[in-house]
Amino acid sequence: MKDKDKVASLKLERELHLRKAEVFLKKCSSSEKEDKNVNKNKLSICFDIQKNLPLPVTNVTDEYYLRQLWLHNFGIHNLKENSATTYLFTENYAHKGPNEVITALDDYFLHHKIPDQTHLEIFCYNCFSQNKNRFIFTYFYQLCAKGLFETISVNYPIRGHSMMPIDRDFALIKRQKLKHKKIYEPDSYVNFVLNSRNAKKFEVVFLEKNLIERGQIDRSGEEREEQRGNERVLKVKNYETYYNDNIKQTIPGISGCRRVLFKRREMQSQPFSDSMTGDIFKDFSLYRVGISRYLRDVSVDCYQNAIKIKEAQINDIKKLIRFVPQEKRKFCETLIMEQAKLNESQIVEELDDEIE
Repeated sequence: MKDKDKVASLKLERELHLRKAEVFLKKCSSSEKEDKNVNKNKLSICFDIQKNLPLPVTNVTDEYYLRQLWLHNFGIHNLKENSATTYLFTENYAHKGPNEVITALDDYFLHHKIPDQTHLEIFCYNCFSQNKNRFIFTYFYQLCAKGLFETISVNYPIRGHSMMPIDRDFALIKRQKLKHKKIYEPDSYVNFVLNSRNAKKFEVVFLEKNLIERGQIDRSGEEREEQRGNERVLKVKNYETYYNDNIKQTIPGISGCRRVLFKRREMQSQPFSDSMTGDIFKDFSLYRVGISRYLRDVSVDCYQNAIKIKEAQINDIKKLIRFVPQEKRKFCETLIMEQAKLNESQIVEELDDEIE
């Protein structure tokens, strides 16, 4: 009897779990299918970071046991327009954290939001370090406080049930990647992104460093050639440090939330809910006592130089260079030289500290 009761309980939990997941998917699908001429004052987007893309890809057995350099792709998909913008960067120039996410979102709203769009609807994953933390909540709060949006609704899915349109975009890029067994430079990934769609091609923006080497690009088509000559390169801003001085260290209970609402006319506190359908919300406050709710725009750059990566990783990349054609080694050689200079600078700084 106890086993039957336990099985019945597990079946009920499973059914509830699937229904919760279905609510998120239906809501995302509804926004995607909504006529762009209807409810013109709403901007609906979803975003995510694609699975790490390795460099170089030599397709030799040794590669399986060696560490490569990661190239990251942060994608933002406009649900109504069925368009996407990709923000590309390598791990030696930027991390995958709140600073990068907020910098990309700020650029996207600057270039793609129209004045009539006063309501923002967001669908994204539960990843704490990127999408669900006090820094990105502070950024959304500031968007409302400064009047860019009247309301912002952030929706998070049930874990494991979160297929979104941005994932389809990544699948198209992956399909292009699978056509090539060997990838030596970032240019190849840029080509994969730009060639993934025939209509409404993905827009490419770079963080910190332009990853295109002139003369190394597939230049088929005048339209593509024109697009390649106008890439934007953004400096990642240090939102995390500035916000950290003004907001609380923790937000109790936020890890289990499914919705967060920000309203311009109700700025004392923000409500969040652990349900996608219920009307029961809990209030949370971001700011420390005595701190102004209106913060200045962040203008301080996050990175002054390239990021130092592990020496063992560089040694592995040196081993892989042997399998890269001579004319395709520029990216890896530049990376190795750059890291060597960082090591020299670090040694000089340590000597100066000892002398002092």
